[in-house]
Amino acid sequence: MVSNVDGDLGQLSRLLRKNILFSTVQGIRSVVRLYGEIGTDQLIDISEDDYVINSINTEITKHDEQYALEDEDLMFGTQIQFCSLAPKPFLNICKSSGFSTDYLNEILQPSKFLQDALKNQKFSEGKSGSFFVFSPDKKLIIKTIPEHEFSSMKHLIKDYYEHLMKNPDSLLIRLLGAFSLTFVHTKVYIIFMANLFTMPVHEKYDLKGSWVARTASESSSVKKDNDFTSTILMDAEHAKFFVNQIRADTAVLCKHNIMDYSLLLGVIPRNKKDNNKKLKNSSAISLEDLSTRDEENVDLESEPERTSPLPRTTFTSPDGELSYVISIIDILQTYNLDKRMERITKVYALCKDKQGLSVQEPEVYRSRFVEKMSQHIQIQKYL
Repeated sequence: MVSNVDGDLGQLSRLLRKNILFSTVQGIRSVVRLYGEIGTDQLIDISEDDYVINSINTEITKHDEQYALEDEDLMFGTQIQFCSLAPKPFLNICKSSGFSTDYLNEILQPSKFLQDALKNQKFSEGKSGSFFVFSPDKKLIIKTIPEHEFSSMKHLIKDYYEHLMKNPDSLLIRLLGAFSLTFVHTKVYIIFMANLFTMPVHEKYDLKGSWVARTASESSSVKKDNDFTSTILMDAEHAKFFVNQIRADTAVLCKHNIMDYSLLLGVIPRNKKDNNKKLKNSSAISLEDLSTRDEENVDLESEPERTSPLPRTTFTSPDGELSYVISIIDILQTYNLDKRMERITKVYALCKDKQGLSVQEPEVYRSRFVEKMSQHIQIQKYL
């Protein structure tokens, strides 16, 4: 009997985690080789049949090309069932995000990846018991997720893929693969994603647009909505892009009954000058002025010219004193029965402000999210 590891990964032994990580890296690399057309950055032709789950039967092996592994923790010879959701669309997302198949094939060498991860990284456990680990160059993340998020990804993948292809500057976090791994009577669900913060960040904020229980503890490195008392400084052109793109991105999520996502904001000072003066010639943003008729496909031709093939997740304030790293994250939580019960409990049993709760119906959540994120922007002008 296979036990579904959903929320109980915090109880797994270090040995099992090590084997999960090794098998995952080995499996992703097999997917890249099978479907990724090594040596070319051209996108793969996609058909309706490419959004299904593909199964790869493999085993934990000692041989990793020129590397020979001698590790008593690894269960060599153990049979693995590794399943990859929509491998071709996800590989196209990798390529369009600047991660070539050659790069993936190199960085995902299991021996190199495992050695670096265990030596320099720590498994981070949240409330669900999930863990994540960085690639050796810190550009990629492998993260375990609960089954319901994997199920959300199955329903979302087609629209998510098509949206990213139409909107290369989408603020949605770049999910690069979704997998399930079954071995030793254990099933684990995994997401493969880009790391947003590849540079040192001075301040980090997780913004949902809610205000009930949205104050971080003093020891937390990531602050929340009530802690964010400043503004995001942009020129009018970037501000228009920002709001219109949030509208388009959240329309896709709302269509799939998704809520509880966040705007992850990183603030990076470029110098230590006093920034108070730059607010004197700033004005608040107007949602009416920044509205767009086509929420599914923002017209990027009218936006500032891109200087990088990567998605526009980094903005610099007009005076050049601050940089912002921005992305919409945690995009796999649906408004399911658990969330409905959570809302009922908080509103009627705990008497919480129903407007200020994070848990809302998807349409309400989206409307508030767009409004609150827009209010965080200041358009910076100079005479």
